[in-house]
Amino acid sequence: MDTILYFYKKRGLQEPETEPVGLKSYMLVRVALDVGEDEWFGTKLELPESEAHSEDAERCESDRGRKKGWFLKRRRERKRRREEAMRMEALLAEREGRIQEAEASIQRLAGQVAELAGEGNVCYCVYESGIRKQLLGNRGCGSKIMTDVSEKGCPEDVPGIERDRHTTILPVLWQRYFDQSEFTDYSGRFWVEQLMPEAVLPHFVILGTAACIPEIIEKYAGGMKSLKWILPEADCTEEVQGFVEDFYIESGLAVSLQTVSDAGEFRKLHRICVLPSNILDFTEEPNINTSGAAPGSIWLDMQSVEEKRRRILRRSPEIACFSMKEKWKYAQRRCKNPVLP
Repeated sequence: MDTILYFYKKRGLQEPETEPVGLKSYMLVRVALDVGEDEWFGTKLELPESEAHSEDAERCESDRGRKKGWFLKRRRERKRRREEAMRMEALLAEREGRIQEAEASIQRLAGQVAELAGEGNVCYCVYESGIRKQLLGNRGCGSKIMTDVSEKGCPEDVPGIERDRHTTILPVLWQRYFDQSEFTDYSGRFWVEQLMPEAVLPHFVILGTAACIPEIIEKYAGGMKSLKWILPEADCTEEVQGFVEDFYIESGLAVSLQTVSDAGEFRKLHRICVLPSNILDFTEEPNINTSGAAPGSIWLDMQSVEEKRRRILRRSPEIACFSMKEKWKYAQRRCKNPVLP
């Protein structure tokens, strides 16, 4: 059975909060975290460069302003360098302790999550946009974190202390204990079906394309009074047109096909529906013009684009919006939380 690990931000926590939500056909484990840019529950992991170098700059300026003898200047400079080296060593030691504490916390969390997910289950990670960058750095969906600091703009031959200043630690620690694949199958039929109970209106609009769309149309045809399908020209293939023709012959419901020049044109749509409709949105465009949707419509964001949901709720509050991320965030717990060691 698949397990979804849903990570989201919750301010004010002292440690991670885990919650298992046993659903009928898959397992959901919600994990609340309070993280920031290279910060784990209030613990800063970066090296405070400004603290290490502010005094340095002031002393150099002071030395330049004084007209002392060469020997005195040289002795003062040596003393300053010794003090700076000791200060830097103390900063690094203190930072190393903070990193070790954060790593131990992440390791404990990984053990708890594994216990909740169950042995043998395939786990997928889902990250709320507010913490995704902090935990994954610049990693793209499905890729690995680059831990070679030379790829972060810091040459390999720079001393270790200098390299540390250019390395974001939290994503490296996170990847060490949470290397599961990031969930991407939002438009798969199983997950689309999880949202379809929200489609309670008799009029339907489909935006974009997905492999499961013909099956979804056939399954829910009995409750449809009208169906419009808006998709890019390149995706309006002979196969799609053939399906639409066959569907009309078999069901008697004519599918209104409308094309746009490319996926970017979805943000310029002026008329999506004149009657309140179920809008099955398979696009990844976050800035769709929702003003073209009739008030009272139900927007199913099949790709769970969080920015899209925020825009819809801000610009068109009369439209209800649902997505899998929202479903995971607010799903009611169906099982008791096991006692973990």
